[in-house]
Amino acid sequence: MSHIGLITSMFHETCSTIAVEYLDKSHNHGYSLRDEFNYSMACLESSEASGSQTNPSILFYKPQDAWASKSEWTVALPQGEDITAIALYSQGIIAATSKDVIRFFSPFGVQTYIFAWTSVVCMVGHEDFVLIVYHSGIGYK
Repeated sequence: MSHIGLITSMFHETCSTIAVEYLDKSHNHGYSLRDEFNYSMACLESSEASGSQTNPSILFYKPQDAWASKSEWTVALPQGEDITAIALYSQGIIAATSKDVIRFFSPFGVQTYIFAWTSVVCMVGHEDFVLIVYHSGIGYK
């Protein structure tokens, strides 16, 4: 849970669902959706929600303030490249992967930048800023 809200995943016998709840219900209404990809992580911002899953790794984006309905999108990463961390910021979504790559995506699903960065621990975005925490020492991988 963050200061914005929370995302929960519920596993049922036949299907899974994801529920998004906002603390400030006057601006954003919660919703739930069917989890067809068995997402493994998600992040939440005041106007966006995103999730990812493995085998193959898929990045899913569902804008909250979309002017067009059905404006969510998915991007499948190359086979063997798994999403290890995700973050949202004002310019879009960032995904760190198991191949030591950080991929930047626009709010429309276009990959805008990619660079190599080893051992990302976590990431967080706020407005135009992104903080990437990583380790460079000898560690367990």
